[in-house]
Amino acid sequence: MRRQLLAVSALSTVLVSPVGAQAPAGADLWRVAGTALATPPPLVSGATGFLWNPAAPTPEYAVGLEVVQTATVVGLSGLSVGAQTKVGKRTQLGLVFGRMKVRDLVRTTTSPNSAVGSIPVHEQFIGGKVGIRAAWFEVATLLRFHDERFDALGSQGFTLDFGVYAEPVPVARFAAATHFLPLDFSRHHTTDFFFAGEVEPLRPNVLRDSKWRVLWRYGLTVRSAFGPDHMLSAGARYDDVLSVDFSMTRESGFEAGAWRPGVSFALRIGRYTIGAARGSGVNDVSGTYRITMNVRLR
Repeated sequence: MRRQLLAVSALSTVLVSPVGAQAPAGADLWRVAGTALATPPPLVSGATGFLWNPAAPTPEYAVGLEVVQTATVVGLSGLSVGAQTKVGKRTQLGLVFGRMKVRDLVRTTTSPNSAVGSIPVHEQFIGGKVGIRAAWFEVATLLRFHDERFDALGSQGFTLDFGVYAEPVPVARFAAATHFLPLDFSRHHTTDFFFAGEVEPLRPNVLRDSKWRVLWRYGLTVRSAFGPDHMLSAGARYDDVLSVDFSMTRESGFEAGAWRPGVSFALRIGRYTIGAARGSGVNDVSGTYRITMNVRLR
């Protein structure tokens, strides 16, 4: 019942929203995918990282795949594919595709549509990135075309996002990005603004001569519909081969805020990096699971 209400709510907003210069209302479904992140969105790495931040810390030549799944009570699943390459000394080009859908919506005997089978509900986009990378920072922009469908009804729109990623010193990194920003820069409920910082404190004596690194992060998400969300995240890296991350997110809601935990693991084997993550879902409604694979081409 919950997923039916979610889909109907998205449809009702589509019918009263202008089309073209902004993302369709169903783009809100991507916030569910974001609950499986154990690092602040603008610091997500990998070939699909610029889904969240156009200037994400991505290898210069890489492709990646990300799959998101929720529990049956929510009934959402998603897929994103990304690729990035370097052109010249400083220019980064990227292409990303993403799709989120609501599963198992079936027609009833009282449905106004006589067609049989399930009801298609999805939001998808395709986008192209252009970034400029200097010695210790990158700035980038990402233009996306969005397409949404609710049964026989559809809606399209464009968004233009901007991002920055900076590492002024080897032990500190900062990032900021817009997410689903309308072309006319108007205020829209699907738009998010991400800010994050990451520091690597001095290693304790027990780690000083080892290959382990410890990272601390803070992330802030600002949106128009609710108050800000705050994320506290900690991670450990072993020789850039194994990584473990934990997070606690203080998210706003309809009535009161709640803490949402998250955890992720990643293992690099040669060119391949495989990751798995779990979050507790929006407002702690069931779990959201994320599987990633990234391949360095060079």
